[in-house]
Amino acid sequence: MQIHLRSNFNRRAVDRVLGSSPTRLVILSFLAHHGPATPPVVTRQTGVSATAAYISLGDLENAGYVRLGPSGGPPRSSKTVSITAMGREALVAHARQLAGFAGQHAVEREVNT
Repeated sequence: MQIHLRSNFNRRAVDRVLGSSPTRLVILSFLAHHGPATPPVVTRQTGVSATAAYISLGDLENAGYVRLGPSGGPPRSSKTVSITAMGREALVAHARQLAGFAGQHAVEREVNT
């Protein structure tokens, strides 16, 4: 799947949500690669503590990067978390920004040697 960023995508918002929290980045990356999952599966598969995962999922949901929905399982089962299109865009924007920093660092290293 190829994702095209909107030209007006707010990079500061991406930095505020993803750049400040490796936990949020790990969770969003997991959902992008593995698809929808329940919060317990997210914690188990990512190694993130349950408390950190639930806080981060709330932050990601408030930012519009993930959506919580019914699991389709028994009535009291966990909700399913899925990444939204905006979440995918944020993940791509963050990766591009990191790649830009890495490229800039490599150029500076070449110039300084």
